[in-house]
Amino acid sequence: MPKIRLAYLMFVVFLVTLACNLPTTAQATATLTPTALQNLGVQEDPAPQQPTGQDLAIEQLVVRYDALQTNGTFGALVCNWGQQASSAFSFELRANGVISSWEYAQPIAAGMCAATYAESMDLPAFGITSPQTVQVSAAIAVTDPNDDSGNHTLQSNLNIQVIKTPASIPGNQYPDQYPLRQDPHEILINVNEYWVLVPTGYESLAHWALWDNQNCISAFVDYLAIAPPAWVAQTYLLDDGLGGGYFAYGAGIFVSTDLELLDYYAGELPRLFNEAREGTCSNAHELTHLILGEPPMPGWLNEGLATYMEDPQRVGNPAYESIECREAGWFGTDFNGDIREVPYEDLMTYDLENIPGIHYYRSGSCFWDYIESTYGRAALQQIVQQLVAASDIKYTGCSVAANDLLLIRDIVNPVVGEDVSPVTLERWGFDVSYHGCEDQGF
Repeated sequence: MPKIRLAYLMFVVFLVTLACNLPTTAQATATLTPTALQNLGVQEDPAPQQPTGQDLAIEQLVVRYDALQTNGTFGALVCNWGQQASSAFSFELRANGVISSWEYAQPIAAGMCAATYAESMDLPAFGITSPQTVQVSAAIAVTDPNDDSGNHTLQSNLNIQVIKTPASIPGNQYPDQYPLRQDPHEILINVNEYWVLVPTGYESLAHWALWDNQNCISAFVDYLAIAPPAWVAQTYLLDDGLGGGYFAYGAGIFVSTDLELLDYYAGELPRLFNEAREGTCSNAHELTHLILGEPPMPGWLNEGLATYMEDPQRVGNPAYESIECREAGWFGTDFNGDIREVPYEDLMTYDLENIPGIHYYRSGSCFWDYIESTYGRAALQQIVQQLVAASDIKYTGCSVAANDLLLIRDIVNPVVGEDVSPVTLERWGFDVSYHGCEDQGF
């Protein structure tokens, strides 16, 4: 969410999206049985065999900071992709010719990942006292003879950029809105330009957020042909007291505002880690907001683009439901769980008491579907690139002067080479002058 007033709405829409994606009796797919395949002369490939025991793998090497390791140290994410909880293992990490070894005694549940780090050594103990690039290698030794050793080693080049406490991380350009608290109960993990800050107790969630950000940004670069602003890689997952939302805000701050919601995501980690492993971008919606900053764009079209990008046809999570955009409305699962064509909402309105938010979001997303399906991916890319170039990373309110940049008049129409406002007026209720700050609009 780019605006605080919609933080709670984002949480509601997220829950509705989950509900809408539950299987229904109306959703059925035709499949060919193995016998049918054989009759067609097709030999079915055997399904990959998942290990029946534990299957440990080192998935990430990171730089880690907390109140006890203010100079930083090295950490790792170890995942168990098997079907049984893991037994204890030994961990060895080498950097700058220095070795640190420790034991990890806690079992890692099947499908889960766990953070571990060199508690007894900080970066200076590895000979690192200034910013530099360091080759780090790690290995685990397991007691289970059936655990495939193929994923028991990992090597990464880590660019050590910040030798400071979490509270002094640079990049928070608006501390009046979101101060980096002088809080000893926070952990920072860092891989080159990516970093995540979390409360203690949520370190595994931080590793997922870092992994997901890397997947998402790569996908956005491919789809939109755009280099995301540097702040997009900066992630905060904090309890800042705003309550009930999961949203993006200016300055690249990507923040969950409620520990209850953090707990929800922590409970979803087996699913989230598996999606990250498959290269999925699980949080495309909020990353879209971060990439855009505060663009010169009406609110529902802003939300619409974020919804458009989270569709699995673009960069989003395959678990989310795709919708079909038609001339008069979108076809898919509505707020009540019914599969039908839903008429487009008038995007000049903001009536959340009577209109489900998800209907606004999907109506807005169909504007972007219209742009790409009518004028091509290149047109979509050019429009988004211009929006990012004209954006402000801080929300400055809704006052629009007559000479301000307007999305349809000044960006969309010149890119596509014609006036799209007759279509937008008929389908979504706005014309070339729409900026989203009208008294009755959003």
